[in-house]
Amino acid sequence: MFSRVANASKLCLKFAIDSGSYEMIDCQLPTPHLTSLGAIEMNRDDFESMLNQHT
Repeated sequence: MFSRVANASKLCLKFAIDSGSYEMIDCQLPTPHLTSLGAIEMNRDDFESMLNQHT
């Protein structure tokens, strides 16, 4: 991600989560930081099923 201010992307992610407007966020790569925020890995079939359910 690109930002003009260090760690701004983390604040944007937190705002998106806190807004309650999203059922899921595709982070693509697991990191310790994302895991600390509640991110989980899921297989493709489960992801596509969840995606279809919420679109």
